[in-house]
Amino acid sequence: MPVYGAKKVTNLLRSFPEAALNPKIALLWLNGGLGIRIDDEAGGPSLISLVVEDGRIARIFAMRNPDKLGHLEEETQLVR
Repeated sequence: MPVYGAKKVTNLLRSFPEAALNPKIALLWLNGGLGIRIDDEAGGPSLISLVVEDGRIARIFAMRNPDKLGHLEEETQLVR
């Protein structure tokens, strides 16, 4: 369900650490942009992709589906 508006998004993001059990948070590059990885004891990894426009976060995409994120622990060789 999409969440719109700076205040609603801020409130949602502030609730994440309270919902996670012993979260470990890391910044990373995700799909060519800024991202956040959250690992917790409750259910594995979550990825959050941030789209920045004009110096502000314009969109946030979140993924917590274990079927789609199960490969995160595997090392991937990058080739061109």
